[in-house]
Amino acid sequence: MKLLRRSTATKCMTRRAAVVLLACALPLAVFGQGIRATSKSHGATPEDLRRMKSAHWMNQWQVAQSVNFTDIDQSPYPTGPYDATIPRNANCYVVFRDKDKKTYDMITATEPPTNEHNYGVFLSHKSPCGVCSNLVDLAVYLEKPDLTNPVRICGLASLLSKDANRDCLAKVIGFSEPCAAIWFHNTQHTRSRCFSLCIARLLTPNNAGYGFSNPCRPMDEDDDEDDDEDDAAGMCQNTINRQPACADFQYQTGSKYRLNACLQCDECQSGPLFQKIAGRTRRASGIQSGIKRPDIPHINHNYFTTTNSSSSNSSHNVVLGVDVS
Repeated sequence: MKLLRRSTATKCMTRRAAVVLLACALPLAVFGQGIRATSKSHGATPEDLRRMKSAHWMNQWQVAQSVNFTDIDQSPYPTGPYDATIPRNANCYVVFRDKDKKTYDMITATEPPTNEHNYGVFLSHKSPCGVCSNLVDLAVYLEKPDLTNPVRICGLASLLSKDANRDCLAKVIGFSEPCAAIWFHNTQHTRSRCFSLCIARLLTPNNAGYGFSNPCRPMDEDDDEDDDEDDAAGMCQNTINRQPACADFQYQTGSKYRLNACLQCDECQSGPLFQKIAGRTRRASGIQSGIKRPDIPHINHNYFTTTNSSSSNSSHNVVLGVDVS
């Protein structure tokens, strides 16, 4: 019994040490960028960010059910190719339940939902709600727009234990528990499918216009510009709504938005289910990140310090948080 207790205590100390070490490794990559980004986070002020973190998400369970992610310890990824169904005509709105905006629901709707008490309704991101759609995770995305490297560093914690990886995502980066869980399963799945590609490209820029490997290219699609038959064949079998998981600009030679092979592999292998279950992504939330992407929507996240959910100024007309200018 004493040996068992000592082993458990040692394990706990190891996990805590891993989190502390990772916390020391991240400040410049994560927190420094977050501080610089706060002032230009699409309308969100430091006060908005503080209140996002303290507000209570009331319909979390219903949202988790809607994306089939109620058991956060179970990986949602299948062993073979899969299709993720994501309604493209619906978006995710934050609907406040009280006048002080301390409680809220995240609602998926094709039109802005009504709020009979007029406590505030805002578009929070394009695409349906998921387990990362809550305001705690929005604050993380706004403060830390470049999550690629921090999440990768947390992935290294899995060399110690899977718990250390999840602790890093939740306690060091700051994700909510369900959001940390899908990020964890995403990184584990990507690691199992893309390890060799990613190790070989640790120092490669996120966006690289040229490269020999394009794992995002849909299965059976050929690249006439590529003479290597092995590289010419499409590799990605996963789909979203029965359509290719990756957009052509993500793998086409010469595209300024072409992803390096590691990110392409992640986009194909893990991206479809991550988008469905997480709901919120930086791109869908109108947040620029360390990865160049086209058509970033303008979404105003000034939920708390504005007096009304509809506002306008000299440069933008904002209705329910959407730029319609």
